[in-house]
Amino acid sequence: MTAHVSIETVTALLQTYGADPDRWPPELRGPATARLAAQPALAALAAAECALDEDLAQWPAHASRLEARAALVALAQSTPQDIAPNHDVPAALPRNWRRGLVGAGGLVAAGLAVALVTTPADVPVPQTASAPATVVRVAAPTVLTDDDALQMVFSEVDSDEWL
Repeated sequence: MTAHVSIETVTALLQTYGADPDRWPPELRGPATARLAAQPALAALAAAECALDEDLAQWPAHASRLEARAALVALAQSTPQDIAPNHDVPAALPRNWRRGLVGAGGLVAAGLAVALVTTPADVPVPQTASAPATVVRVAAPTVLTDDDALQMVFSEVDSDEWL
């Protein structure tokens, strides 16, 4: 009869339901109890689980969630909430770190604007072994008006004939 229940199954029963066989599923009680009696290693595990069951039984059970919540609130209110500042440890960030962050962001934006304005129109292309260095002229961006954009979107072109 012990061959029907593996050691892993008995271990899982002990860890899931505890050491009391009355809490185990009824169809596994007989074979698991027989396997437990035959294996000394399982008996040691059952003793450890029995000690855990006894520890858990000593915990007070709350009648309702409201009582548990009231007990938690009472504990929180009885615990001092204010922590005295430690003046020996310097602060990681200065008090007005946000102003510094905004100022640094402004400096980065100004630097990017200067870099975009002062970038030359002639950009050299890196020289490779097979081709001499060439210079590519970058065209200035075209600014479209609303009328130009509408005319581009709604004008017919040769590729639109299939529509």
